[in-house]
Amino acid sequence: MYSREEIIDELRKVAAKLGVSHLKQQDFILNSTIPINTVKYHLGTWVQAVKAAGLEPPRDFAGSENPELVQDDELLRELVRLHHVGGKPPTVEIIKAHGAFSLEYYTSRWQTLERAMWKAREMFPEAFREDTPRPPDRDLFSEADTSPIRLIPQTIKPKRTERTERQLGEPMRFRGLRSSPVDRDGVLFLFGMLAVELGFELEFVSRERPHAEGRRYFDLQREQWKHQRVEFFFKSSEYTPDQDSGREPCDLLVCWEHDCEDCPVEVLELKRIVRDFGE
Repeated sequence: MYSREEIIDELRKVAAKLGVSHLKQQDFILNSTIPINTVKYHLGTWVQAVKAAGLEPPRDFAGSENPELVQDDELLRELVRLHHVGGKPPTVEIIKAHGAFSLEYYTSRWQTLERAMWKAREMFPEAFREDTPRPPDRDLFSEADTSPIRLIPQTIKPKRTERTERQLGEPMRFRGLRSSPVDRDGVLFLFGMLAVELGFELEFVSRERPHAEGRRYFDLQREQWKHQRVEFFFKSSEYTPDQDSGREPCDLLVCWEHDCEDCPVEVLELKRIVRDFGE
């Protein structure tokens, strides 16, 4: 992980590279390899981060428009308004073109627009009831709308339905996951969401051991990679060596919870990663 000093130094380097004193969050994302969530985990909001680096906040944040002075309910009510006008959740393009607040107001507080929408649904549940739809405004959602949702497919339902009890993990609301993993499949899915941000490029994923193989960044400064054989378990205590070959079948164990202090291989604990990302 990056230290506070390394992040501040990177902020200054990006500002110097762009020749600006008012550093925007989007410009940093496009010109740095440090994830924006890592920046906010160590330094707080984007405004606090740029101030810690001795830079000036973006001009959109100046004076009375500082997002830290805007109440949560004001920002979320604006999302509700845009949702009702357009008939579907507003995209980044709609926020920029028709929103009363700039996108940075939401990303500085909730990291992503999707998380802000979840918060809006929690705060104003009646505004999102399915039995009170409003017609979309076609002028608002024009060809400029680049929402990734293209089709809600029709599914074939079984003639007989059998209800099963599902075990849910602890609530965590991390990106698309509302609950923490409870088994190996959940660990694999969560790792897949984060693999690129954690510096992994996998060649395959399999049920056979090792479960995955590829390469992993280990030195960003010199752009160096190392080969890795990866295994996935819910807890590190579930890992056992390959009894047939007498060797460790992997170089890295990915788990949700590291509960085995004498694990014979390197461990990546996703619970810690989620916490470090500040979500």
